[in-house]
Amino acid sequence: AVVSTQSTGDAVCGVVFKSSLDPNRGVVCQSRVYSGTLTPRSKLLNLRCNTVEQVSNLLRVDADKLVVQGECGPGGITVISGCKHLRTGDVFVAASLTKRVKDLNELVQSNNTLKLTLSHGNPLFFCNVEAPDALSNDKLEKVLTAMTFEDPTLTLKRSETGELVLGGTGQLHLSVVRDRIRDEHGLECKAYKFRVNYLETVSDEMEYLYSCDLGELRLTISPSQSGKEITVRGVSDRVREVVEPAIVSSLTIGPLIGFQLTHCQIVASFSLHPPTHSKFPSKEDKKQLTTMVKSGIKSLFSEHMSLITLCEPFAEVAIEGPQQHCSAIIADFSLRSSGCEHRVSFSEGGDWFTLTGEAPLSKLSDLGSSVRQISRGSAAVLRVEMVRYGSMEPGDARQVVQMFKDGVI
Repeated sequence: AVVSTQSTGDAVCGVVFKSSLDPNRGVVCQSRVYSGTLTPRSKLLNLRCNTVEQVSNLLRVDADKLVVQGECGPGGITVISGCKHLRTGDVFVAASLTKRVKDLNELVQSNNTLKLTLSHGNPLFFCNVEAPDALSNDKLEKVLTAMTFEDPTLTLKRSETGELVLGGTGQLHLSVVRDRIRDEHGLECKAYKFRVNYLETVSDEMEYLYSCDLGELRLTISPSQSGKEITVRGVSDRVREVVEPAIVSSLTIGPLIGFQLTHCQIVASFSLHPPTHSKFPSKEDKKQLTTMVKSGIKSLFSEHMSLITLCEPFAEVAIEGPQQHCSAIIADFSLRSSGCEHRVSFSEGGDWFTLTGEAPLSKLSDLGSSVRQISRGSAAVLRVEMVRYGSMEPGDARQVVQMFKDGVI
């Protein structure tokens, strides 16, 4: 990120380049000030989440100690404490600057400040982690939460079943986290097999007629090239505002292994009985409509479970290295790419190659380690970026479903 200080003048403007969770001080942020003078009690606007917070103290790093600092001017580096919402990559400005603009976007555009945060990729690989015993569960969660403050590419969340799910950029990334938990905190946590985020979809059209006290609901779900297309027929706009969110909510957790349903077209045709009162839909009617939709979709999936299948993420990969290792790296990548095309280009002298292509993300968790091993450290993976979701082979999909049911991943 590049900061422009022309518009901020003497007002404070800076960037957090590392945040961490201190056991005594809470969130502490190592930051660089680009303009203005930052002092304790200063009020700062976080451009990422548009929140105003007050600085408690400024600290200076002195070897392995933090020493109280009175102020920090342009070009200076300081440690901010007291701003619990600041994270690595966040940009902050003086809170007084918000008075000159209408909203956050106008602030960024008119002042030409910079990107709201330093860009970093979303997590690509996930694994369930658990403590060795029940007494260590809380400690493990606190340790992992502290690590997510330091590393913005590391994520932590709880699954629907209450398990801790750790997300990172690759197998090596998550392995290093596991080693740090063991070496720095004395916890031998168990990490399950690495996985990617699959999606569920339908392989053919399915239809179901659901009846209840309110009337009848005919549901039709068919394959689609886009994400999700929802059509609601036979109801007023007021009722549509109730049933559409219910449909979306029902598709968030798929019936197969709990991943979101996508690439499908949903048509919901209602035939409701005449309302018994003029205030339809009332609060109670809305609850009944929501229950009607969710029960209908659940029954539809139960009736046609054989038509539910998986989609897997595909990533675009770029590898660069010396020409003498080109053939071996191409052979390794071809085994991972599941028949996807790849391209190879060479430098002018022919002594350096670049390989680009697509491959299923699930087969790339150890790609970096494999490339380094083949080339003895002279080649490197430049990019692994998820680009699309594609349907899985029936045999591969059944294998993944079984692994989820067996608790392997």
